[in-house]
Amino acid sequence: MLAGIDALFALFVGVQFAVLFGGAHRVRVTAGLTYAQYARTGFIQLIIVAALAVVVILGAWDLGKRTSSQERRTFLRLTTVMVGLCGVILASALKRLMLYERAFGFTLMRFAATVVIGWIAFVLLAVLVTSRRGARDRVVAAILTGAVAALLVANIVNPDRYIAQHNLARYAGTGKIDVDYLGNAMSADAVPLIVASLDRLSRSDASRLRDELCLRAPWLAGSTDIRSWNAGRSAARAALRRIGITADSCRAGPS
Repeated sequence: MLAGIDALFALFVGVQFAVLFGGAHRVRVTAGLTYAQYARTGFIQLIIVAALAVVVILGAWDLGKRTSSQERRTFLRLTTVMVGLCGVILASALKRLMLYERAFGFTLMRFAATVVIGWIAFVLLAVLVTSRRGARDRVVAAILTGAVAALLVANIVNPDRYIAQHNLARYAGTGKIDVDYLGNAMSADAVPLIVASLDRLSRSDASRLRDELCLRAPWLAGSTDIRSWNAGRSAARAALRRIGITADSCRAGPS
């Protein structure tokens, strides 16, 4: 069974190699294909295939009979090949996602998709390592450890700040930025970066962004109760005050 699935994966990767790794060239030479369509087409399927591969490996590990050292070595070889091919599929999914981000910028959804890809890659490697060590009882712990590590890293990175930073850097290179997303979808953690970038934006973009920030000022004002204090909102309020935006000054509406 493992050999058959490996052969299927290898055939898929071989036939679809140009599609999987075509990148910007693939979009340019394919009539009617957009960056969004290329990035999204098959993305979920690629992730699901990689995730199901873990289930298949664990099922073969638990239910398969390996009575000789040769059979155990064969199982490990086939498992290694499957993990390697899944790695190629995940690399394709990540490449599509990065291409989409370069074309249209970062969003929380795209950031989350990147984290999920990293976690699935960790799980595949964990399954491979534990299978080689014969440590079946440690697989679940390794998977949960990977999930906790992914959440921890995501929180340390601070998604909103990371997204704002990269979208503003992309603006410096392309002159393109989604002002509505930057002004409405980002949390308080991104506000100090946004405020610091206003003088680098075009006059129209900076004006629209100031209006969006002004509309959010009352929400950022929050409560004066010490129990409601939040470091992100506090830094955001301080940044807004430096440019004259407060709940009182914006009460009459956008500037």
